[in-house]
Formats: sequence, C-alpha cells, structure tokens
Amino acid sequence: MHTHLGRTWNTDPPMTVDGLLRWMDENNVAKAVVLPLVSPESSSYLNLTEQALAAAKAHPDRFIAFCCIDPRTSYSGGRAGLRAMLKEYVDQGAKGFGEHKAGLPIDEKQMMALYEVCDDLKLPVLFHCDNLRGIDAPGLPGLERVLARFRM
Repeated sequence: MHTHLGRTWNTDPPMTVDGLLRWMDENNVAKAVVLPLVSPESSSYLNLTEQALAAAKAHPDRFIAFCCIDPRTSYSGGRAGLRAMLKEYVDQGAKGFGEHKAGLPIDEKQMMALYEVCDDLKLPVLFHCDNLRGIDAPGLPGLERVLARFRM
C-alpha cells in the first residue's frame, strides 16, 4: 500500500528514489504511495512531505505523493490557516493525507481539526493506530467517533 523515502528507523539504511524504483521493478510493483512521517514519535527520522512530492513530480507514473502535518504544529489563522497549509500541498500534487502517526488519541481535538480540513479538501487519510500513535481503546470507540463525523 505505501512506502517512505529517506531514512525511517535508525537501524535501516535510507531509501532513495532510485533504490525504491529498482526494488519496485524487481518485485513487479507498478506504483507506490509515498508517505511522509512528520511526527516525532512516527519514526527515528522525519520524512518530509516535500520528499514525497519531489519523487512524485519526477516519476508521476510510479509514485503517488501524500502530505502530512503534525497536529501539534504551530500555525496562524485557526482552521483557515491549517486549511491553507494543506491546500499548498494539494496544489503541489498531494493526493492524500498520511501517514498520520501522531502520539495523540485518534479522536483528540487537534486530530479532529486535521480530519475536518482533510474532509473539506476531499483528502483520504491513512492513519496509524497502536498504543503510542493514533491511540484508541479496545473496540476502537475513538475511531468510530472519527468515522461517524468524517468521510475519509
């Protein structure tokens, strides 16, 4: 479903665009969704949206770029300011939002603000849930609240 460019974990070597294309060719993968990792708890190293967008621009037939903003990021202008930030990425070619992997409950207020803007922009959201990121309780009641409110 997805991959990352750059260095993800401190135990892994960096994944270059050429290296990923080579791996895709060797494994008969036609296209890959390239996801940034922008939250400090998402991985050992940050993988910026700009990396994903650059790869998709250079190889539009092979890569689909997503964008991501950490919900704790500082921005001005309230919801309109957040929307403007995401809209810049959409205008540059981002087709979705994620990998959303922030160390907050999945239905926390700042997370919901991001989902609302993604909903406005018709961006699908790929999020990660575990005991550290996108946190929820057994039975996923937080996820149920998110999905009841937004069409992601």
